Amino acid sequence: MKLRILAPSAILAAATVLSAVPALGAIPTVPATRALQYLAGQQLADGSVDDSLGETADYALAAKYHGIDPNTLTASSNKSVYDYLITWLTGSATCAAANNNSRDGNNIGKLVQAVTAGAHDPTNFGGRNLLADLEGPGGTTGGVYNSLTGTFADCATGGQNAVYAQASAILGLEAAK
Repeated sequence: MKLRILAPSAILAAATVLSAVPALGAIPTVPATRALQYLAGQQLADGSVDDSLGETADYALAAKYHGIDPNTLTASSNKSVYDYLITWLTGSATCAAANNNSRDGNNIGKLVQAVTAGAHDPTNFGGRNLLADLEGPGGTTGGVYNSLTGTFADCATGGQNAVYAQASAILGLEAAK
């Protein structure tokens, strides 16, 4: 008898709690809109935000998830975030160079996320296969993934941002699905 009473009581309690949570459409968007307007004001002539791959990619992602096509994010020079991302990629180096323009798990993972947010092909962006840069051919060592350790390289900071390298690479691979 106790079970019969507990089940409806639990359902009623859950319904009461869930009814207090605002619907998704009720979430205020004015702050996000204003933040995106601020970022648009920070966009440089080359299409970037702060001449930074990460910040520019985050700008594209924020726009996408706010319902704005990231392909429309252009500077007064008419350069888009994607123009900058291709320029960054063209000037990037392998992990052996170990600098801020290194193709490592963090940078390439973030780039793949931004590329897919704009409905671009991560297997042919700026003349590169970004997924091969991450995983290597067939998902084996050859990209920045080390199949022996199961980790993605963090070249730009020498391991100081290893968590970001793993998370960004994973998010990039998931975004590309």
